[in-house]
Amino acid sequence: MYLCSFHVIMLVVQGMILQLRAFMEFQARVRTF
Repeated sequence: MYLCSFHVIMLVVQGMILQLRAFMEFQARVRTF
């Protein structure tokens, strides 16, 4: 049970990092235009 919740937390953190990276790239593109 604990291991499963830990894996879920890691997946959520990875998803947040991917979203943050995509948002930063989007901001960089907006600034160049």
